[in-house]
Amino acid sequence: DWSSDVCSSDLESTLNGHHGSIIDVASSADGRSFASCGEDNIVIKWDSHLPQAFSTTVYERPFSCVALSADGRTLASGDEDGMVHIWDMPTGVALHTSQGHEGSPKIGAIRLPGGVAGITLSVDGQTLASCGHDQTVRVWHARTGKTIQILRGHEGKVLSVSLSASGPIVAFVVDDKAVRLWNAL
Repeated sequence: DWSSDVCSSDLESTLNGHHGSIIDVASSADGRSFASCGEDNIVIKWDSHLPQAFSTTVYERPFSCVALSADGRTLASGDEDGMVHIWDMPTGVALHTSQGHEGSPKIGAIRLPGGVAGITLSVDGQTLASCGHDQTVRVWHARTGKTIQILRGHEGKVLSVSLSASGPIVAFVVDDKAVRLWNAL
């Protein structure tokens, strides 16, 4: 069991499955399911120490962030092209893929950071929030993939996002040394 002794300083397990650097990892509330994404353009569901790949290298760009619902049934991921992907964890089926944020800009052969910088799911798994280098935060309905609200007007890249467990507050960090709280739901 992965979570048998979370206070222990002993290494519980090492999970191998990616073929490049891992960018982000998320866990379900019960600690039994994990997901990771990386530069190898795949998202892996980790459950009972066995990796199950949700996505293959059909994506041109790496995934940049990943989130799991509290019950571990819904996975959300964002990529460097600005796409938000919503997955059904038990089946591995992609429920929705939507353009969420502006993709990475390119200057000559050099691609600058861009796309989805952070993603999170509400405790009930019904609402998703994503943020990006395009200076926006988007709030989504997780089951339909429809945008509920776009929060604009920030002075810098939005680097991280979180949804309050007890109410309609979206918290996020902007590249201007501030944490912003919005009543957005």
